[in-house]
Amino acid sequence: IDLERLLQDTADDTEVEEHPAFTLFAEGPGRIVVTVPAGSTEELEAPFRNSAIKCTPIGTVTADAELLVRGAPGKPLLQLDLEKLERAWNAELPFD
Repeated sequence: IDLERLLQDTADDTEVEEHPAFTLFAEGPGRIVVTVPAGSTEELEAPFRNSAIKCTPIGTVTADAELLVRGAPGKPLLQLDLEKLERAWNAELPFD
């Protein structure tokens, strides 16, 4: 995931620019994440070219067993092992 690409869309928002976590964890009804096969991005992006709706590629799926999030200007912000992330996602929450 390349947060710098998202920051280009929020260039006037200094809070987001100074704190990449705002961009990484921002929620809203206007954002969705879509994964398409390599070579199919053109087909996905084409309908948005003359639209007010933005379509911004933010990353690439690789065979690496890690999640790499780059902040601005392309420096690693997070580098996490996918197996550990899956275990944490499947673990029970401690509500004691």
